[in-house]
Amino acid sequence: MSIDPSHKTLYINQASSQEVRKGKLFHIPILGNILSRMQIKKAEKADKLLGKGIEYFNNRKLQLAEECFIKYAKNCTPEGFYILGKIYTDKKGEVEQEKGIKYLIKAAKSNHLESCLDLAKIYEQKASQDKNYSKETIKYYEKAEKLGSKQASLALGYIYLYGDLTEKNLDKALDSFGKAGSLRSGLADEIYSWKNRGLDSQEKYFYLAEIFIDHTKLETEDSLKKLYTREASNYYEIAGKSGCVEAYLRLSPIHFYGINIEKNTKKTMDFLENAVGLGSSIAFSRLKTIYTQSADTHFEKGEFQEAVKYYEKAAEKLHPQACKRLSEIYSQGIKGQIEVNPDLAKKYLEKYIFYDKTTPFIDEDF
Repeated sequence: MSIDPSHKTLYINQASSQEVRKGKLFHIPILGNILSRMQIKKAEKADKLLGKGIEYFNNRKLQLAEECFIKYAKNCTPEGFYILGKIYTDKKGEVEQEKGIKYLIKAAKSNHLESCLDLAKIYEQKASQDKNYSKETIKYYEKAEKLGSKQASLALGYIYLYGDLTEKNLDKALDSFGKAGSLRSGLADEIYSWKNRGLDSQEKYFYLAEIFIDHTKLETEDSLKKLYTREASNYYEIAGKSGCVEAYLRLSPIHFYGINIEKNTKKTMDFLENAVGLGSSIAFSRLKTIYTQSADTHFEKGEFQEAVKYYEKAAEKLHPQACKRLSEIYSQGIKGQIEVNPDLAKKYLEKYIFYDKTTPFIDEDF
């Protein structure tokens, strides 16, 4: 604080709120655009209301405390509504929780930053059970971001990156991560600093998936490993649909072995078929093995129709042992399941003899 030696006048932008509230400026002459006695009295009244409210609350006189905080909020600052919001949302009862949310909403309408953040977090937790709360979550994070909250920007970045509460939007995620500034670290920082964002879509999403895979290797917490693997899988799939063969090849072992994700042989086959459609000889070879393994599994379980279906798929991929099994099945038949078919038996025997002249490719790294 500084006082003009000639006028002994304190300018508005030089007065601290504490000095105003404590009434230290009451004796100073007020000229032009300086603090008036009315402003000082209002600040003193605010202090009394706030102090009384805290006193009542500490003495467990909640109704009286609530009255003081409401008056404090209406006459001075939304902080009063925020305090009441915190008091009630900290309670376990549903009625109290809803009452607390209403107070936080009142404070948020007056651009109270902490209230916006608290509401966003409350609705985000609710949205994990009910997606109808997703819009409210994003609404209050966005409002907090506009009020300058880096914490809100970081949260929004992850929301748009993962797409749990809204549609995935990589551009919005990058924008919010940028606004998060010094709070950005780890995965968020690597994605924001990512050098490959200007590539075409298939390469861009492939390398983004690679970032997630790299972080699964660094992470020790299972839930995060699963989250990062899920995201990697999503971005590999986007890259694959854009024509990236390597993305489908990366996806196949993740789903085949169930690496930090639910094992899914059917998805593995689909991804490899897509890769074959893009001209991948590696995917072609992998499918030979997978189809035969699946057929053997179904056969052992007595699921002969399914077994034949997968043996035939393997035969289409030039697998000699699959052709041999089909020749045996059709020559002998399976009672009540597969009829004897000499023509098919002969067809697959001939294929077996032809394909068996060379050793089939086995992808040991799969």
